[in-house]
Amino acid sequence: MTSRANMSDDVTLKERAETDPVLQRVLETYCDMCHGLARDYWKGFLEISATNDPASAMALASAYAAKFEEVIARKAAEYEAEAGIPGLGERYLAYIEEERERLLQEYQRDPAALRRSLGAPQLVPETAPARQDRQRMSMGELAARTAVRATVWTLVRDAIRAILR
Repeated sequence: MTSRANMSDDVTLKERAETDPVLQRVLETYCDMCHGLARDYWKGFLEISATNDPASAMALASAYAAKFEEVIARKAAEYEAEAGIPGLGERYLAYIEEERERLLQEYQRDPAALRRSLGAPQLVPETAPARQDRQRMSMGELAARTAVRATVWTLVRDAIRAILR
């Protein structure tokens, strides 16, 4: 949460941008840059979750998030010092947070669509392993397979008869 003083600095920065075309371009550039950073963050996060087992994915994702937070905080301070514009670092962090929140909402709505739009790998559903133990079938399995085979052959026979008439 931002404090009242920070919010007034932010409003002042936005108000200044309305009358200063250079500042407006700077803020637009930072907004676009933050949009890309947040998308890259989510893509990396989704790649970690898709390519690792759940236990190690949690640890890797936590480390990834901490590193990202550290990098953007350092960059925000650098950008503000470099530009000499008070409140620019906070605005930079706010842009990133807004975009991350938007992507989170998109993920909650449709995770597969977000994965596709970011180019992140899709989660592969776990499938039941095929029988490879060469054990005998139970009577229930044998009866079910026999019933399926009989039904298929009946359909094939009826289709052939219909064609030949």
